[in-house]
Amino acid sequence: MMRKFFKQKLAKQKAIDEQVAEMNSAFQDYVIAGSFEKDIEKVKELFQDVDILRLKYVNNNYNKNLKYCLIYSDGLVNNLIINENIVKPLMLSKVEAKGADLADTVMNEIIQINEMKKTVLVQDIVEAITYGDTVVFINEASEAIILNTKGFEVRAIAEPDNEKNLSGPREGFTEALLLNLSMVRRKVRTPELKMKFITLGRRTQTKACVCYMDGIVNEEILAELYQRLDQIDIDAVLDVNYITELIRDARWSTL
Repeated sequence: MMRKFFKQKLAKQKAIDEQVAEMNSAFQDYVIAGSFEKDIEKVKELFQDVDILRLKYVNNNYNKNLKYCLIYSDGLVNNLIINENIVKPLMLSKVEAKGADLADTVMNEIIQINEMKKTVLVQDIVEAITYGDTVVFINEASEAIILNTKGFEVRAIAEPDNEKNLSGPREGFTEALLLNLSMVRRKVRTPELKMKFITLGRRTQTKACVCYMDGIVNEEILAELYQRLDQIDIDAVLDVNYITELIRDARWSTL
């Protein structure tokens, strides 16, 4: 009986893994168009319904025609590095280079990051954004720049008292929403993982997030979930148990 159970579980996991691999391979060989607006729209399209995606536009103080766009995932990056080592230099540095030399000049003379590379591959851009790196598009360059800005937190090396485990990682969720989302994002590095923020509680205005895999999720169940969440009308949502009780099938059952 147990053997059959584990066999079915492995078969189900294998099917999910194959679907995820198929999703990622769909744009594995794609390259960016080399157009500032089109490339940004492509990334926004890939990460549609991912509410932790952030876009930051930066103008150069010396050349008003020179524009940059930074794209990254909130909760996975070091904001201090982005502000001090990327945004400020891009704004305050005078850039003379144009065309093919522009990206190299920005990398070698302006941005103050220890690890960076140029790319035209959409796959590289997706992997970078989903693992704490920042992607920079320049309106006068045909290549994107990937910058190492990883800054996600990790749980201290300690085993939870209520979740004893003989093997495997000791990571667990905490009370910080963005930290929890960053842990999920690091494990599932595909734009098919959607994260939609919602606000619950009239007085507490508690932020929650619905996470699902686009293309795998049952659309009817997802729609039903959103409908039940929209019907929650209480003053305070202080933890997940409030939500669980209010969206379950038999709300007043003791089972």
